[in-house]
Amino acid sequence: ADQVWTATSATASDFQAAGESNTPLVYVYASTGTTVATSTATKITLDTEVVDSENLFSSSRFTVTSAHLGKYWVNWQWSCNMSTDGKVLNPKIYKNGSTYLSNYGQTGSTYGSNQTVIGHVAMVVDLDTNADYIEFYVSHNHGDDRGTNTGGVTNASIFKILT
Repeated sequence: ADQVWTATSATASDFQAAGESNTPLVYVYASTGTTVATSTATKITLDTEVVDSENLFSSSRFTVTSAHLGKYWVNWQWSCNMSTDGKVLNPKIYKNGSTYLSNYGQTGSTYGSNQTVIGHVAMVVDLDTNADYIEFYVSHNHGDDRGTNTGGVTNASIFKILT
């Protein structure tokens, strides 16, 4: 019940015994680029799974089952190249088909053309109903299509923090 652990006495099994294991755990990234048209919210393909501890990630969607309901830390990062200063990219976390949280990143004027930019958003998301799901979208106002940068720079991580 009321236990105090010091840096020298606590082990990983102590915390697992307390019921906290941070699973399900997912880390995925884009190895194939998704083209995003200007001013169009577009679902990004995350097609490489590094880890999916409970097999809840499929077709670029994380879906909880009744055995895994709870609060999750969701982290989403999208990267593309922008060749025009002052343009905005907008990564979005969707829950059950609607925007849950979005953020904005803007290109600067000191870096010249063809800037690699990264937009990032992270949030605690309550997935408390069987079949709740998370997807990852982005939009931008560049003026023409932008391709997703691949190789791990466009990625998402999800892990359970509370039941």
